[in-house]
Amino acid sequence: MTTASSTPAWQQLPGLAREIAAGADGSLFCLGIGEMPSGGYSIHRFTGADWETVDGASVKIAAGPDGQPAVINREHQIFRFIGDGFEMLPGLAREIAIGADGSAWCVSAADFAPGGGSIHVWNGRDWDAVAGAAVKIAVGPDGMPWVVNSAGQIFRRFGEGWEMMPGRAREIGIGADGTVYCLGAGEMPAGGFSIHRWNGADWDLIPGAAVRLAAGPAGSLFVVNSENAIFRST
Repeated sequence: MTTASSTPAWQQLPGLAREIAAGADGSLFCLGIGEMPSGGYSIHRFTGADWETVDGASVKIAAGPDGQPAVINREHQIFRFIGDGFEMLPGLAREIAIGADGSAWCVSAADFAPGGGSIHVWNGRDWDAVAGAAVKIAVGPDGMPWVVNSAGQIFRRFGEGWEMMPGRAREIGIGADGTVYCLGAGEMPAGGFSIHRWNGADWDLIPGAAVRLAAGPAGSLFVVNSENAIFRST
């Protein structure tokens, strides 16, 4: 990871969250810190001023380019929002990501040693397996994923294979414009882990620390720190 820094201004948003997801249309979702009776944590959509509750509960969330979320519950079941409710999809997953072009990818709930869980892409009816294994996944506007494996190594999809990238990470996110962010493997004195932006050759350090991140349109970045506080770059 490089040490050159790019300094954004951070604005704190209301509320506390465990997970955060941003859509290509500017939509923003989070999972609250309050555990629900079943399924996981409460689901919320940002109105621009505060968070409104969406029916349901989950432990992972992704936002599509149409502003509709896909979620994974505590039992690893996968759901997507259709109309005014959630529709269950086949399969079990631990992570899910949606690109600006609508491409959906997931990491399976079952371990696929070494590296993490098996990687899959949605074909409109079911999940097609793709060679490789990961624990974190993000999808670019071209529908191609970047992943992090259980050793913290970072890979991006290249043709029919994977290209290893420099550095190590804990989380990864890609915005609608293709900007890639990650959280480094090194814990900071406060707030979580170091934040980095891909510059095309290596990772630039961004001041701040977080435990979760989501990349939105026009290079925007949203993070949740170790105190569950939510921030966005301005």
